[in-house]
Amino acid sequence: MKDYESTSQPQQPYLKDDEIDLGAMVSKLWKARTIWLIAVLSVSILFWGWWWTKQVNHITPLVYSLPIQLSFKGIENHTYPNGNPFKQSDLITPDIIKRASKNLNLEEYGVTIDDLLLSIRIYPMQGYLSLEKRLDTIKKKYLKLRTKFDPRLKKGTPPQELQMIKQEMERQRLIENDEIERASLVEMERAYLTGTVITLTTKETRVPEKTLKNLLLDIPKVWANEAINYKRVLNVPYEYPSIYKADKDVLSRLDYLVGIEFLRKKINWCLENLKKIRDSHGLKAIDLETAMTATGFIAQLDNLLAFRVDPLRSFVLSSHASKDRVESIQHFKIKIKVLEARRKQLMDEAKVVGSIYQEYMRSKALSASSKSEKVMGEFPVIQSGQAMGDLFIEKIFKIAEKPSDIEYQQSLLSEAKLFKLKAAKISSKLINARIALDSLEEQSNNSINSAKNRAQKEIEAIFSEAYKISQASQRILAEVNSNSFNALYNIISSPSVSGGEVIPITKKEKLIYILLLAATTIVVILTAIIKTPRNQTNGVR
Repeated sequence: MKDYESTSQPQQPYLKDDEIDLGAMVSKLWKARTIWLIAVLSVSILFWGWWWTKQVNHITPLVYSLPIQLSFKGIENHTYPNGNPFKQSDLITPDIIKRASKNLNLEEYGVTIDDLLLSIRIYPMQGYLSLEKRLDTIKKKYLKLRTKFDPRLKKGTPPQELQMIKQEMERQRLIENDEIERASLVEMERAYLTGTVITLTTKETRVPEKTLKNLLLDIPKVWANEAINYKRVLNVPYEYPSIYKADKDVLSRLDYLVGIEFLRKKINWCLENLKKIRDSHGLKAIDLETAMTATGFIAQLDNLLAFRVDPLRSFVLSSHASKDRVESIQHFKIKIKVLEARRKQLMDEAKVVGSIYQEYMRSKALSASSKSEKVMGEFPVIQSGQAMGDLFIEKIFKIAEKPSDIEYQQSLLSEAKLFKLKAAKISSKLINARIALDSLEEQSNNSINSAKNRAQKEIEAIFSEAYKISQASQRILAEVNSNSFNALYNIISSPSVSGGEVIPITKKEKLIYILLLAATTIVVILTAIIKTPRNQTNGVR
């Protein structure tokens, strides 16, 4: 029995023809893990290198934002307090931006005014970038739906009728687009009432952040300064009480008496405006440089007129001091003629008004019908007063429109009195001009040089004093107005900055990366399977 026992090794399980050796395949896959890891790392390095290179070239720009609240009366109606029209773009005009950036030396960093004009924008605070995008989206969706679902656009429609339908649709689309735009503008206006954002978008990283934030803060400040001080949008009753350096050159060309009157006019103008500033702001109207209030400067100007200007005028008249005797005489002769003509006109107007009153009272006494007699009584006198001019006739007819007899009579008397008062003031000026003319005509050829020198020096000294007060007045007004800026706007919060960072990876890029990893894994698996050995037909079973 032992002879027939097989002495061979135990037989291994055999494979059928073309059957995959799973054990060998698993072994191959396990051995290929290093190759798979290398492949995955290579794909990851390539993908992230490409993504980073792309992102470096597409870094989000820096966006500086300053939220403010426009707080003046009339903003809801797009007008300034004085009624002038207002637009949001008034805040970022080229002139405003140029003046705001003047002291920041942005040119040192290669930033020009043109760059700023392109990068500075203004938006409503509430969804300030979404409104325009939403409007475009509505238009596009509406057009698509109308074109797709309009029942008239069906197959078989005659071409001519189809063309008419399309024209009608286009007309309707334009009408409805206008309605959408109007609704959007209303929404935009409401959004502006919630606040306004001034933005500055830049990729320039060399400019210090503080400088750009200061630029945003200066833009509304410059706008408010111009609106208050030059456009007078707050209806303030005063102006810059300025005596300019150029006025000194004017004085040097004027004769002494004329120069004194010129100085008096300038000082009175400065004095009048200082009083308005004092009445509006009280003790707050103070010059920080000299620590004096508007009241103190008013007292100085009053003293200047009373103790310097008036005595100087008396001295010039008494001493017959004149730069050019002939020219001065001609000047005062012309002035006297003008004043005499004006006084005569005022007296004639007063006479006409008085005649109307007397004629009216006489006609009223003759008839109980005062209304009809009022017109009859006026008419002949107005005929004689047509030489006064159209404005005078129009004023008389306006008085005649008074609703009651008493008001009519009082208006006539008041108007006549007003004309006489004006004529009296002209008479006073006329007397002064004649005194000056008489003094010049009496002047001898041997002028007193010492008197001329004294007059010249005193005029220069008065001008210097008045100029200093005028400069202080400008500083007071600038300080007062700087505190009035909140009458136009308030800063909601400090300037902020965003952007300047890499754009996050998108969902699409994530999907591409995952697909690349999956494809790499599949390629490695397929390669391992292909290399797995199969049973040959001539192998040992």
